[in-house]
Amino acid sequence: MGKLAMIKGNVELLALRSDQQEDIVLQGQLCVGRDLNCDVHISDRRISRQHAIISATIKGVLVEDLCSSNGTFINGQKIVQPTLIKPGDLLSFHNLEFRTVNHVDANSEGFVLRSIQQDDITLQGILYVGRDSSCQVHIPNQRISRKHARISVTCTHILLEDLSSTNGTFVNGQKIDEPTIIKLGDQVRFNELEYRIESDFDLDVTHYCGTEVDPDGTLYGGEIIQRSHASSTHKISSVAEKVQDIPQATVEKIEPEVPALDVKDKSISQLSAIQKQQINHRKMTG
Repeated sequence: MGKLAMIKGNVELLALRSDQQEDIVLQGQLCVGRDLNCDVHISDRRISRQHAIISATIKGVLVEDLCSSNGTFINGQKIVQPTLIKPGDLLSFHNLEFRTVNHVDANSEGFVLRSIQQDDITLQGILYVGRDSSCQVHIPNQRISRKHARISVTCTHILLEDLSSTNGTFVNGQKIDEPTIIKLGDQVRFNELEYRIESDFDLDVTHYCGTEVDPDGTLYGGEIIQRSHASSTHKISSVAEKVQDIPQATVEKIEPEVPALDVKDKSISQLSAIQKQQINHRKMTG
């Protein structure tokens, strides 16, 4: 696969959604496969070690099958070349399905202000940016005003406002003069110090996707041959019927059998207690 122009700046993000784990946001390049080093790890032997590549490019999100044994499918159609996916598409790696959805940029929860100069700053509530040590985004630089800007975070948006700073506040290279809504991927600059609005999920994290491994599944010519549940149920029923045919032991059969003795036997004084009881019982019933 040739070199791709990856996502930069403010673009719409997609995510993969399934019932088995949290959404997987599609940024950069993600490898899907059975290998533990894959970004999206699926522990099913019917998934190839490196099954597919998902690339978020400036033209959209591309899915490429890596000559997998059991194929990659979009809306039920097996793909043989890099293919763009869009919101609402059903993406399948063999039998594991994901729905492609829009990553909701309007939801500001879990966003951070990220730069190479300091640790991530979680965006929540009201944050002041400035040289003053009381500012939540503290920048000890003489070209930054004491209270340079204000960031207001609500559940629906992030608002950036310049507080009449000396050297200005910029969003994606443009100086702002009024409160401006900023979104995931936006570049924010205070004088010459740059930050980016990003999600706090780890880009290097491996997504472990749960899937039930069928021990009866067998690879044959790239297809899966497996016993149906009905067949398995029939076999279990047959075994149960055979178990019912086995004779069950009864109490009478497992009681200890004591050899009958002649009452006239002179060695009766040496008998065990059980044998004596048996002799007495015979006398009473005789």
